[in-house]
Order: sequence, then C-alpha cells, then structure tokens
Amino acid sequence: MIRRKGVIQMEMKELLREDLMILELKTDTEEAVLDEMIERLHEREVLNDREKFKGEILKEERQESTGIGNGVAIPYAKTNAVLEPAVLFARSSQGIDFDSVDDMPVYLFFMTACPDGSEAEYIHPLTDLYNLLLIDGFIDRLRRAEDADEIYDLIDRGLTGEFGELGEMEPIEYHPFIAVITSSNKGSNYADLAVEAFSEAAEDLNVAIKVEVDHEDGVENPLTENDIDRAFGIIIASEMKMNLERFRGKHIIKVPVSEGIRQPQALINRILDHIPQELKEDDDRERKPGKEKMGKQKVRFLETLPISIYTFISFFIAGLVLYGVSLLLQGNFGDSYVYFFANTLGKRILQFFIILLSGFIALKSGIDSAWLPGMIAGFIALHINNAVMTVLGGVLGGVMTGYLYIILQKLLSFLPEEMEDAAETILLPLFGLLLIGVFMIGIVLPILNSF
Repeated sequence: MIRRKGVIQMEMKELLREDLMILELKTDTEEAVLDEMIERLHEREVLNDREKFKGEILKEERQESTGIGNGVAIPYAKTNAVLEPAVLFARSSQGIDFDSVDDMPVYLFFMTACPDGSEAEYIHPLTDLYNLLLIDGFIDRLRRAEDADEIYDLIDRGLTGEFGELGEMEPIEYHPFIAVITSSNKGSNYADLAVEAFSEAAEDLNVAIKVEVDHEDGVENPLTENDIDRAFGIIIASEMKMNLERFRGKHIIKVPVSEGIRQPQALINRILDHIPQELKEDDDRERKPGKEKMGKQKVRFLETLPISIYTFISFFIAGLVLYGVSLLLQGNFGDSYVYFFANTLGKRILQFFIILLSGFIALKSGIDSAWLPGMIAGFIALHINNAVMTVLGGVLGGVMTGYLYIILQKLLSFLPEEMEDAAETILLPLFGLLLIGVFMIGIVLPILNSF
C-alpha cells in the first residue's frame, strides 16, 4: 500500500490479484459469467455472502449496464458482503453479449468488489485502471496476454508511461458474427455443401460465422445461447421444421438449403445491410412434427408438388419413351420379344414413377415417416384402370397420407410419455396404413375406376 494525502491507498496489483484471474471464462451468457466470477471471489474468501453480492451486482446492471464499450465491462458492487476490496480480471475469447453501450460483445471483465466504508483506499487504482483502458492498444494486448505476469507487465508499463516502448501491434479486428443453421435430410450432402459455401463467403466478406447442422439423428456444432445473443443476424438455410422460439427478436432470413449453397454472399450481405425477414408471431413458436396448422401444410404441398414432378421428370420421360417405342414396335413387328421387352420395361418404370411420386408428396406435405406409407398409397393407385386417373390417384394418395400422418401424430402426442416409443414405432404405422388402405381402396379406387 502507499499513502496519498493522508489516505492509505492500495496498489493496482494488490487489488488485481493473480489468484482471482480467470484467463478463459467457461460460461457464455451474461448471468452465467457473473456467477462464475462471483464464485471465484467467494472461493478466494473475498466475499462472505455471495447471494447478497450478486444482488448488488445485478442491481447496478439493471440501473445501467457496466459494459463501457470497446469490449470491456466493469461490474461493480459496494456492500458489507465483501470482506476485502478486490478486482477480479476475467477474459472471454469468444465475447459475451453484455448489453454494452456500443452493443458490441465484451471480452474483458474487471469485477470490482468493495466493502462498505472503504472506498477511498482503492479509488486511485481504479482511476488508474480507467486511464489504462484509454491507452491505444492496451485492450488488444490484454486480450492477447498469455499469463498473469504479462498482464502485470502491461499494467506497469501503462502506469509508468513505458507502454509505447512495446511498439505498434496489429489491432484485433472486429468481425461481425452471423449464426447460420442448415440441415440435411435423407442422407443428403446438401448440408456439407452449405457449410462449405457459407464458410468461403464469410472469409471473403471478413465475417465471423458459426454453422449449426441439424441432422435427423442429432445436431452438429450447435449454437449456444451466447452465439445467438451476440449474432448480428441469423440465416436459416433449411426446409426442416425446427424450434424458432430461441431466435425471437433477432433479425432472421429463412431460405431453402439450395439458396444457401448458391447465394451465401448475398444472404450474408442482406444480414449486414439490415434487410432480413422478421419472425412472424405465428412462426416463432416451437414447431413439433404433426403440430402445424393444416393451412400451413396446404401451402407446403402446393409449393412441393412442382418440385416432386421436376425431380422425377426425366425418370417419367424415359418410361414414357420406352412405352411409346414398344407400341411402334408392336405395329411393325407384332408381339415380338423386342416389343415385350420395351413394353414391360416402360410400363414398370411408369408404375414405379407413380409409387415414388406418391411417397415423395407424402413426405413433403406431411412428416418424414409418411414417406413409405405414401409409396404404398401409390402402389394401390396402380389398380386404377385409366392411366391419367392412376396418376391422379397417386397424387391424392400422397397428399392424404401426409395429412393423415400429421393428424395421427398430433392425436398420439396426447398419450403418456412412456408410450412415446410405442406410438412412433407401432401405433402410428399401424393406424396410418389402415386409414390409408380404407381411403384408397374404399374411396379412391371405386371413384376413379368409374371414369
């Protein structure tokens, strides 16, 4: 300690103790970071009542954020819950959303603990701290310091006016952070292509990104709460249903995976230019399979049907050509083996097209597990005599399968939680196939066969 004008005052190093330093925070949200720092103060016997101290810290934060800008926050509390004055230094390499005055993430924390009635003895070192933070390059060097000795050396140089002797240092550039969510479906490699496309675009645009990939069996590289909080915006390149509640209040763009692959730079620029879509009230609830409104499903089907046809159009044309060739062969060569081969292959291709088309429509207008039942509905449609009506029957079968599975899954969701697996693996396919059979055999076949 040193004496200034009759008042015993503490040196900076006495307040900024090495045993209180946290060189890499483990937590990544505002309150969790405060808890981690408070716990360290309590462990080192700086506090006698951590809950009371936390209450005072939060009280100060509610009045005005202690995020002073430039990546620095100085949480502060003066209370009898503090046994001795101290300043805890903590650092986060990824940055924490702390409601700073400049709306930027915080990387450096100086949590200040002061006992009642002892403010005078550490006013001067805290003033020194503020002055140090104003030195050009000081914050960047603190963020890069490897240990406590280097931190103390920076402080000594700053206080003695020798900081400039360290020479100029390349400043740490700020890169806007954007969160991206993409998905893969049915073994598709679209997600990998999207990750690669966004990563390359982000590098070209000098933007930091994190890409979450949602698979049917889990999530790869999931976004944390802090990732979402500090994100400049959210890009969702996916057709899969997902929980959008966690993005409430964020700027968001939602596009198909294919657009994310083709135009990643354009999407990132839309976020940076503040022209994203806002989540609608009806869209930001948690979406569970089978719990979407029927109106929404209708829109999905109408959007998907052309895609289904275009996906299989080459397959359909090949079968049609073979079937047409067989008819020409029959006229010239009669019922020869060549005619039989072309006719049989063409017919089977067209029939299989109906089955696949029906299954694909069921998948896209319903839920994933409606894929195979939709194909069965398409197979039943093959028993319609008229070729045009067969196609119509396959389409109707696919649509109805999707809707029925949505309704069934919603009804089965009311079963007890312990029956969830049985409902998904036994009850859903059992009742689904029964109802599809009744619809196709009892209604569709008689009506369409009458034409």
